[in-house]
Amino acid sequence: MKRSLVLCSCLLLGGATAAELPDLNTVAPDLTVPPLTSGAPAPGRRVLHFLPAFQGTPIHHVLYLPADWKPGARFPVIVEYAGNGGYSNKFGDVSTGLPEGSKLGYGISGGTNFIWLCLPYVDAREKKIATQWWGDVDATLAYCKQAVRIVCNQYGGDPSAVVLCGFSRGAIACGYLGLHDDEIAQLWRAFIPYSHYDGVLTWKYPASDAASALARLQRLRGRPTFVCQEGSVEATKKYIAASGVQAPFTFQAVPFRNHNDGWTLRDSPARQALRAWLQDALRTPPAAGAVSKKTVVCFGDSITHLGYPQLIAEQLGVTVINAGVGGNTTRAGLARMAQDVLALHPDAVTILFGTNDSVLDRPRSYKVAPQQYEANLTEMVTRCRQAGAQVVLATLPPIVPEPYFHRHPQANYDAEGGLDKVLADYQAIAQRVGKAQGVPVVDLHSTLAQAWPQHTRDGVHPDAEMSRQIAAQFAAALAQALALPPPNR
Repeated sequence: MKRSLVLCSCLLLGGATAAELPDLNTVAPDLTVPPLTSGAPAPGRRVLHFLPAFQGTPIHHVLYLPADWKPGARFPVIVEYAGNGGYSNKFGDVSTGLPEGSKLGYGISGGTNFIWLCLPYVDAREKKIATQWWGDVDATLAYCKQAVRIVCNQYGGDPSAVVLCGFSRGAIACGYLGLHDDEIAQLWRAFIPYSHYDGVLTWKYPASDAASALARLQRLRGRPTFVCQEGSVEATKKYIAASGVQAPFTFQAVPFRNHNDGWTLRDSPARQALRAWLQDALRTPPAAGAVSKKTVVCFGDSITHLGYPQLIAEQLGVTVINAGVGGNTTRAGLARMAQDVLALHPDAVTILFGTNDSVLDRPRSYKVAPQQYEANLTEMVTRCRQAGAQVVLATLPPIVPEPYFHRHPQANYDAEGGLDKVLADYQAIAQRVGKAQGVPVVDLHSTLAQAWPQHTRDGVHPDAEMSRQIAAQFAAALAQALALPPPNR
């Protein structure tokens, strides 16, 4: 796709106004949006879906997995926002303002090859969906980021191919919400606003003026936009040209008089052009600086705190946050998890605990007994996945007995069958939790056992070389989990 100010595929339809164009109902639809159902997402089903924090409230989104969806495969994602609710006109067009009323994404995809996610505007105070304008903007943005993360991490969405679209209010949302700040702006590969554009008109909400919209538009950073509207796109075309923003824009008039996103359910040259544009947009590498860096939190004890997280950042080119705290057990980790991990909204979390849990400084009294260690690891994984983060577990690394027993009474371990048996029990627990939860496990205990004694002074903490090996193993697992290129070694 050429990187130019304006790519014009503009059909002015003979100069006709929208009201002079044919009605939508004069063309029979060749697509029907699947009925809304409850239950688990599945291929070809459009389901009512909730974020964990909104279970039991009316705030929901709608998720459609394509008919050709398969576990383990990656699919581009179309994220859609609806128009304002309470709208109707003389042509019979109606908008409810709810996610389930959206149609664009299904018409664009034809029900295959794309995951389709329809999002709400969140009224945080009333705990309901805002059917007029934005609700609580911060809450709406937070919902969006978490829902997209969950779809990519749990249902095979391709995080490098997420497209934002919307009708009417939702078209303005492509800029007002989608480019609201640098963090959310980096989610998107391309944009499809239908019928309105952020900044062309001034509305009765804060920062709807052209100057504020221009500040948002500058976050586009070279990514493509398909601007479409009933009748004519001339007003938006002039606004974009005057903005000075350099990015590929395609302009397409829609050949119906209706203010209705159901036009994509009917065959037309406009829909054909939109589909061809989208395929081209996804084939074209994203503009430099447009793609978000993934965020990884490394959660653990002093082994994490002292060593490998920054090496993962260097190997993968991601943002890594070191959430290791010396002396921590899984019990202590759970106590700080909300603030130190979940509040950061990571794309992935590595979990490495066990060295302190397995300490036996008193006879038959582990700091965290094996059964509780298993429960704590399970809870950590569950919380991360509910927040939409991928998880990579690790077994505790080896321990060298001679220096270790200068600090801990050997007799207590001998009474439990010896240090090797204690460590093997905790290693097996991490493996068991990983298998039960369906998350990858990096087996540091086995893979590093031979080299460990030459790379630790106190029997527990790794030197720089061993930290590089830990980072390499985590990086390989993270690259696969996050669909990233192989790590740089």
